[in-house]
Amino acid sequence: MRKANTARSKKAKGKALESWLAGELRKSGADPTAQPMPLSGALTFFKSDIRTRLPYSFECKNQENTKVWEWYEQASRDATGLEKPIVVFKRNYSEPMALLSASDLVQMITEIQQYYDILKQKESDK
Repeated sequence: MRKANTARSKKAKGKALESWLAGELRKSGADPTAQPMPLSGALTFFKSDIRTRLPYSFECKNQENTKVWEWYEQASRDATGLEKPIVVFKRNYSEPMALLSASDLVQMITEIQQYYDILKQKESDK
């Protein structure tokens, strides 16, 4: 993949990651309505790069140079209400990665385990 040199190509590179993430959220069933946000960042009332019903605010970065602290601060500022900030980032020739706070990760794992325990209990009640 060629390096993005112009503002237009850099924007297209970012949009490609946003489209990919929204598509993955739809395909997985996590949110069948997930869409890349048009004019992402330009709307004062909605700053997330992905329009979703999930309780997360996504910031997508498709760049060679990583600035994870800055990106996470931006995602945190953009999160509203109960949304948890998540940065999804990638560089050329690498798979996308996700960044979230360790406390949010522990909370997610706990919620998944609680859900799993409920399902397991329902199975054993049959």
